[in-house]
Amino acid sequence: MKIDAQHLNTIKRLVDAGYADEKAITALSTKQVIDICRSLQEVKAVVALQEAITQNRLLSYLIKKEP
Repeated sequence: MKIDAQHLNTIKRLVDAGYADEKAITALSTKQVIDICRSLQEVKAVVALQEAITQNRLLSYLIKKEP
């Protein structure tokens, strides 16, 4: 197992945009997510991060499971 670089970059992008805590990230609207992200893959990563925060599974979000 190792850190998922894309998911880590997603967190960095959100922090750089001013969303630096769990409450702010989970409160992002669809429009805000689209404005921050450059691709559909990044939008999906933000949605996955929001779900991970809600389910208290942030570490699972960050760790890439290898086959």
